[in-house]
Amino acid sequence: MKRRSFITKTTLGMTGLAATSSALVPVFTSCSDKNKKLELAVFGGNKNDTDLITRSLRKIQNVAIKTVFDFDNEKSNENCQSIQRELGYLPEQARNMTTVFQDKAIDGIFIFLPEHWRAAATIRACKAGKDVYVDALPAHSISEGKRMKETAKNTKQIIQCGYLLRSSPAVLSAKSYIDEGRLGQVVHIKIISLQKNKHEVTFPEAGIPEGFDWNNWLGPLTERPYNPNMYNRRNVNGWKTFRGFTAGRLSGAGNGLDLARQIMGITNHPSVVVGYESNFMNTSRQKIPDRQIITWDFEKYTMTCDSGEAYHYMSVDSERYAGKRNLSKWILLGNRVEIYGTNGLMYIDSTRGNWQVQGKDGEVLASGNEDGTGTNHIINFIACMRSRDLPAGTIEQGHLSAALAHLGNIACETGNKQLVFDKESETFINNEKANALLQPAYRKEFAAI
Repeated sequence: MKRRSFITKTTLGMTGLAATSSALVPVFTSCSDKNKKLELAVFGGNKNDTDLITRSLRKIQNVAIKTVFDFDNEKSNENCQSIQRELGYLPEQARNMTTVFQDKAIDGIFIFLPEHWRAAATIRACKAGKDVYVDALPAHSISEGKRMKETAKNTKQIIQCGYLLRSSPAVLSAKSYIDEGRLGQVVHIKIISLQKNKHEVTFPEAGIPEGFDWNNWLGPLTERPYNPNMYNRRNVNGWKTFRGFTAGRLSGAGNGLDLARQIMGITNHPSVVVGYESNFMNTSRQKIPDRQIITWDFEKYTMTCDSGEAYHYMSVDSERYAGKRNLSKWILLGNRVEIYGTNGLMYIDSTRGNWQVQGKDGEVLASGNEDGTGTNHIINFIACMRSRDLPAGTIEQGHLSAALAHLGNIACETGNKQLVFDKESETFINNEKANALLQPAYRKEFAAI
């Protein structure tokens, strides 16, 4: 599938693919040149990320992880050790990004850095001639997403965004169900991202851990003193609770946002966004809100996202919702998408991609259930590195999904307002305060990234 034919084929939802992982994987791998060995690097990531990569690479010939980088030397060493246990060899440990970009032997980079670094690292990698797999949410702002798109176009490098359900056979079958008109006319889409109560732990003031590059970890963001609540080895993801480092609740809802767009074949921005946020339980002004409700107007239908925490009764573990099993529990699944059609209501698990359609009196009209989503997505990336076809999760699609989160946050930050968005210029109409939030300020030494 070349660039010129991608839009047509993805609009159809790849309905020709069988909805099983055993059928899907050969489609991805058939274009591979198995005689070419690919050398890869990994930036950042936790145990789940490295496990996903190693599980996937065990299924692919002639691929190796050459180098691992992290701003924290202890973390990069842990990732190297994990890769050695799983794949049987020890990667090199890079002390900075530049050496990886300059290494001509490296063909592609997995980027699992914090959100505020993903766009900058991706752009630098592409300009250095590397293909990129970048974790979702891929861009830290609408402006960054635009620059990532332009960079991919100009450099002709592959960028796969880590929205894993883009390679889910179950989701493809759900999309086919809607494309065939079996759900009827879709009138509303609802994304749910409601989590259990989280017991916050506050860490005392401390010095920068040895081997951790705090200044470069901050990267383009405003310089500030080290804060162990943003990062320490017991809490490496503390940044996810601070404004300016993340898209917050809507970042956590990101898989649902992208899933809704994929299922519906949405290829444009919304024309209007309305946002509301509140802090009923979280009193710190630095922290992200504990509750957000966002509405996007796509003219033919509306889409809403209800996100937050404090819901101890919600299930955070993805279960198999198919057939008549667990039928009554859909309402308590914390991460899901609901698509309201005139013929039925489709529930989709936005973690695994399992789905079910209910009709009158709760009758189960159809369902789908399939594993293998994560490894399929990595396999697709490697196959496209070899074939130069577009991947399942292009940066064009990643930008549109990330933009939903940024639009929602901007509507909230400007005073819980309704904002009108010009889809072509990607700016707000008659609202300079909102337009000022399209691009965060970069520190001078990182401005050229």
